[in-house]
Amino acid sequence: MPSSPQFHRPFGGSKDYYYYQAIHVAAFIRGTYSFESLSDMHTMGFLYDSSFDPSNLSANLVSYSDNNDTIKGFRMDFLLSSARTYILVVTTSEATVTGDFWILVHGSASVRLTSNTSPTG
Repeated sequence: MPSSPQFHRPFGGSKDYYYYQAIHVAAFIRGTYSFESLSDMHTMGFLYDSSFDPSNLSANLVSYSDNNDTIKGFRMDFLLSSARTYILVVTTSEATVTGDFWILVHGSASVRLTSNTSPTG
């Protein structure tokens, strides 16, 4: 995430910038999928339908998970359609923090995860 872009994330300080990584998610079979992050840093996840605009964070936001400072990773469940593309935005709970993370996905079938840092993801 160190070379990732920054944004003013939802629920963050209005003057703070947070690094983020945008990941395209494509499900091959409609069903409920669980997204889980593993990391040594406190991470948060935001799931967007079709596109992500870092200047309009509420547009297309369909789900999010905050670790509530109880665990370092996040976990969220969501019903994915096979006919849509989603963008999972992974960021940190603390401004300017960077580090490695892994995303685990459990569900009805395999999903394709493709890293993307362009703003409209």
